[in-house]
Amino acid sequence: MRAEDMRDRAREVRPSVAPFEDRQQPLADFLDAAINQYSQVIKHFGRLVG
Repeated sequence: MRAEDMRDRAREVRPSVAPFEDRQQPLADFLDAAINQYSQVIKHFGRLVG
């Protein structure tokens, strides 16, 4: 399953990543951040290689 698919499914359920109330972050938001960061790393790596 792709990260984007996992994010979309998580938006339907909205589970919490952190067990503590003050640090809760919905899984969908966590996956969005991970996908964005991964995309930035790939772009940066492409500039270094290409």
